[in-house]
Amino acid sequence: MNIYFPDTEAFLVERVLLEKRSKTTQNTFNPFGVGPRFCVGTRLEMLNEIFVWQEYS
Repeated sequence: MNIYFPDTEAFLVERVLLEKRSKTTQNTFNPFGVGPRFCVGTRLEMLNEIFVWQEYS
């Protein structure tokens, strides 16, 4: 799916440079979703992350 970049499988450093970021949509990475389709397990996962960080810090 080439919505944001022409060659999505290739790693191109130019895509993450600060001067190029204004062309991309803000908040494009949202692993838990937003709106009515928001993931119901988000709070559980956040608690799980806290426990993992406490265990390994």
